[in-house]
Amino acid sequence: MNANKTGDCCSDQHCDSGRRNRFYPNKRTTPDTWQVEQDYQRQRRQLLNRAIHGWGVVYGYALGAIDDDRCSGDGGKRIGIGPGLALDPCGRELFVPEQVPLSIADLLAFDKDDKYIEPPEKSCGQRDPNYPWPAEDSKGKCFLLSVHYAERVIAPVAIRDPCHCDAREWDQVCETVRYSLRPIDCDKCCRKWGCEFNCDCSAGPCCTETVKTDPRQDPTRDPNTNVAQPKPAERGGCRCLCEHLTGLDPTPECCTLTAIDDVWRVDLRHGVPLACLKLGRDRCNDWTLDTLVDLCGPRRLVKRNDLLFDLIRGCDLTRIKSISWAKWHRNVNGPVDFDSFAKAFGSDNGKGANSTDFVVEFSQLVAVSTINPDAFTMTLIARDDEDGWGRTLRVPIVHIEVDETGHPGFSYTARILVNAHWAKGALDNISVFGSGVTRFEIQVRGDYLLDCNGQTVDANARGLMAAPTGNGTPGDTYLSTFLIDRRESPKDSSTLSSYRGM
Repeated sequence: MNANKTGDCCSDQHCDSGRRNRFYPNKRTTPDTWQVEQDYQRQRRQLLNRAIHGWGVVYGYALGAIDDDRCSGDGGKRIGIGPGLALDPCGRELFVPEQVPLSIADLLAFDKDDKYIEPPEKSCGQRDPNYPWPAEDSKGKCFLLSVHYAERVIAPVAIRDPCHCDAREWDQVCETVRYSLRPIDCDKCCRKWGCEFNCDCSAGPCCTETVKTDPRQDPTRDPNTNVAQPKPAERGGCRCLCEHLTGLDPTPECCTLTAIDDVWRVDLRHGVPLACLKLGRDRCNDWTLDTLVDLCGPRRLVKRNDLLFDLIRGCDLTRIKSISWAKWHRNVNGPVDFDSFAKAFGSDNGKGANSTDFVVEFSQLVAVSTINPDAFTMTLIARDDEDGWGRTLRVPIVHIEVDETGHPGFSYTARILVNAHWAKGALDNISVFGSGVTRFEIQVRGDYLLDCNGQTVDANARGLMAAPTGNGTPGDTYLSTFLIDRRESPKDSSTLSSYRGM
């Protein structure tokens, strides 16, 4: 009789993952028993961290400079690192509960090839000024500060082995962090973390309907050419998402700890970048912090659930907060009388332009360099009695007035200025405003406007509301329209300019 190869005879196969204890009556527990239990819980936790959350800084790790008084006279600066939480690529939590002041001597050192530089043996003599880098490396060069997962054994215990020899063990392990520095080109400090999800064109049953025999019954095919037409899919397309996740393996290599002395074990490979800085020398000729170059550029960030929902809602975007002509927008209060419309164009400012009452206010600061006349349009659609078509006339916008008070280069508001010569003649034109109701359109091109974060203004209109704008995506165009009542023909030519106070 053949042996059952899938039965109990294979029960001792090696288990590479998911090994945990099975408890039963009278089982004897040993240190190995508890080690297996700890390893299982830790491996599963790290697995979910890698697969669901990714890696990077979750929050905190604020950096600052702290005066170092350990050197007499004009001392240098230490690095103050605030509390924070990060996840490394192996899925381990890097948690710091309180602020820690660090000197350069407290940091692990790497060379330009990312090789760990072991510290020299401690002695009472003078320290090597070229450790860990040559002195000339501090001139104009940058260093990358990273945080690493580390373990430190604590609570020593004296034990005696069977041979009655004294030995020492450690009762507990403290999960903590260590920080490192390595040389880096200054122009590489602000690293751009690209999109890891790269979707190629993927066709298949998941994204298109099954081909039918009669193309006239298949809405995804052109009945004239019998060529399949793309069917709208969910964001990314389910076939693309499937192929991406099928080939994904977030498990990094060599998530091992290296013993750097008797009590410290550190993962030297998988640090989480925090900042770029420059080093200098103090009066004691020791390495010291000179400048914090970039605190955010090197960081990879973990996108928390609440942050992702806020991004979907566009909470990071700048919107049009209000418009000065809100009561006219979409004629919610009926057509605008001509007198009020004409007065809104103001009077000549002495420089050939009329400063109008048409003002746009943004929810955040917008770069003045992008607030140009081409970002705004004013269009008049006049009635043509001959054939019923509307004549489209474009108002000449010559300048946009901004307010940079307190924040040079940026403005919360934009006031439209029009050509004074045009205003003097066009608003008196009976053939345009006297033939019937006139439609007026104002556009704000959000794609042309960059806010103080470098993002385009979310300018989508929302129903009948004049403001705020926005649908959660950057850019697009805001269109405001209203109707203007017919202009009555003036009895005397001397009253032609009375509408504008000219």
